[in-house]
Amino acid sequence: MPKMVLLVGVVTACIAEPVEPGDAWLTMDGPWIQGEPGRVGVIWENSDSCTDDDFFCRPSDATTTILAVKCSGCSLLADPAGIRFEEDTSLRVVATTDGPIEIAVSLRYDATGDVRQVTATATGDHETALIAACGLIDTSLEEIEPYHYFYGEVRDCQSKRRPSDTVVIVPQILTYHEHVRFPFCRTAVCAAHERRVAITPAPTSWLFGARAEMSGLAVLPPVGSLATVNLGTTLVTGEPATAEVAIPAIDDTL
Repeated sequence: MPKMVLLVGVVTACIAEPVEPGDAWLTMDGPWIQGEPGRVGVIWENSDSCTDDDFFCRPSDATTTILAVKCSGCSLLADPAGIRFEEDTSLRVVATTDGPIEIAVSLRYDATGDVRQVTATATGDHETALIAACGLIDTSLEEIEPYHYFYGEVRDCQSKRRPSDTVVIVPQILTYHEHVRFPFCRTAVCAAHERRVAITPAPTSWLFGARAEMSGLAVLPPVGSLATVNLGTTLVTGEPATAEVAIPAIDDTL
């Protein structure tokens, strides 16, 4: 008669230790552009929630409640008072100033009843104009792979334009505090935070510039004797913005 083997599973229980509040703080991802929602991260960690028996153990009652939020220089997209979370959550906030922004959040650590207020600061800004720069790539020397990073030399359009050069345009948005940003999509489908920029003549492809100031290089078709390139977009407020870029004439002596 064959022997029967009984398999017994061993389950290790998660043993929760007394939960004490750890550090609490806020994070403010920028830039803080008027009319564009920003994210404020709210974090309150457990100082020690479990024994070494289970690294991932966390008691179900280790929650934090948002009691109140004060937003100076900004507005909340929704009132978060009463929201409970475990360890971290986020607030959606819109800047209303070009100056200082301060967020103050009052929190209660529910397991112990501790109440703490945390603050964070940032600086508001707003978009002012569409700007663009002209560049030249020697296509007889450089290999251009559409929608890839370009590590070759991009010469300023103040230099002489060779017959073998391809013209690239770098569109950007200028802000009140003189920061530049690239909120444009370079593919057929735009992400939620991206917008379109119209360029005439239309680019044949886009390159990702290797340097930060060249976030996107719009590769133009052969432009011949064309003297200018026109661009248009909308600022985050919906206001239209345009720009014009001069293109150097081809120097046939090169």
